[in-house]
Amino acid sequence: DYVYIADAVRANVAALDRGDGEAINIASGIGTSVNEIFESLKAATSYQREA
Repeated sequence: DYVYIADAVRANVAALDRGDGEAINIASGIGTSVNEIFESLKAATSYQREA
């Protein structure tokens, strides 16, 4: 799982402020491959590979 950095920071700050020592899952549970991320970035930026 990839986690957005701002979400990870918020989770850590919340755990420091209110944590009672229990484990908390902050991930989505949805797997994302590097290829899927690349395809999303490619679509968002109109990237075209040079031949």
